[in-house]
Amino acid sequence: MYANKSGWWWDVYGEGGFTIWEFMAVQWGLERDWYPNVKNFSTALANASAIWHDIQPGCSMHTPEWNLNFLAAYTRRPFRDTTTCINNGKCDIASVVRQPSQGGSMQIVAAIQQRSPLSVDPVEPGDLYSVGNVSLSSDILIKMIKRGMVFQAWGGGNTMVMLRKCESDLFGYAASNNGTRDINKVNYGNFCG
Repeated sequence: MYANKSGWWWDVYGEGGFTIWEFMAVQWGLERDWYPNVKNFSTALANASAIWHDIQPGCSMHTPEWNLNFLAAYTRRPFRDTTTCINNGKCDIASVVRQPSQGGSMQIVAAIQQRSPLSVDPVEPGDLYSVGNVSLSSDILIKMIKRGMVFQAWGGGNTMVMLRKCESDLFGYAASNNGTRDINKVNYGNFCG
């Protein structure tokens, strides 16, 4: 992408050079595509990055290397696209990297860059914690959506969901014991108040 200066990303991000942070902004923008609230998306990802960082040994959460690892842990899409291009020796990278439909991608990167470690700023039960695609989720999450336990928004052909920390913990509780623990209002109240 850096070498292809005719790509759309140079027009959108290239003032002063196309950086690794701007590469990540493209990828996060594609993840967010059509999600309506960039602030909530950014907050959820920043919290998720702090939690992910907390279990990684010897990493610095504000370096490009660490942020690339977090991006890789979150989504395989940019690496799948790149592999597709590399495996096709004549591939033009522009053919596998489309432009996100909405702006605000650098706002997502900035939120992740500026997030404090958990030791400084813990994630509380009511804080936005994660955002994801229902098509990648289990029946448990679909059940939570049907019972109004998570925020959802239509986007880019898929339904996206936003979970607070307590809802993520509830999902983990339900998923344990082979997913047999029920999602009900009592359990939801125990986790989320």
